[in-house]
Amino acid sequence: MFRNIEEKKLQEIVPLVKIRQLYPGESVNYGNGQFSKVYFVITGKVKVTELDVENELVKDILNEGEIFGDLQLEGQPKNFEFGQALTENTIICSLNASDFMTILENCPQVAITYAKNIGSKLKRLEDRYTDLMLHDVRSRLVRFIKDWAKVDGSAIDDKIIFQNYLTHNDIAGIISTSRQTVSILFKEMKDSGLLFYNRKLIQLNNSERWN
Repeated sequence: MFRNIEEKKLQEIVPLVKIRQLYPGESVNYGNGQFSKVYFVITGKVKVTELDVENELVKDILNEGEIFGDLQLEGQPKNFEFGQALTENTIICSLNASDFMTILENCPQVAITYAKNIGSKLKRLEDRYTDLMLHDVRSRLVRFIKDWAKVDGSAIDDKIIFQNYLTHNDIAGIISTSRQTVSILFKEMKDSGLLFYNRKLIQLNNSERWN
């Protein structure tokens, strides 16, 4: 986001930024009014979750360099949405939304990068909606696992292995189904030898079948 800013402007921004380490399961809200926040993921993974009376909807899983919080920069973020650390050593930095708005006004290159970032988020949501409309639950789960492996997986012989930092309930929220259905499908794939999983890792067997 700030890669191409000249050094003088960067030094003006630094005092406005706060760095924070989160532990797995620790949450951050977005604040409100002049104290609403914009967050950047420096390291680790963050889950963006929206709550209603009965359900928890996982809206996004964020990786290093991604942004969340009061993205409209209007001081009125959703009070039922929050970010939650998924992994060890998750580090985020934050800016007041009003300060970030000033940066965007004064640094066109940052504004362009921000617009691209928001565009990518919208495209990701659009793809999820299309996936929901066109594919059954199993297909959505397989596609989700493939995308997860592309981001986090390491190839070892003919296997792909990655850290399992999501619960079945998280995955169900992402692909719009029930936790029970996700558990059943994972068991079916495990029994067929397609994958192995436990609380710490997921192993995709015969990587060619997952291409």
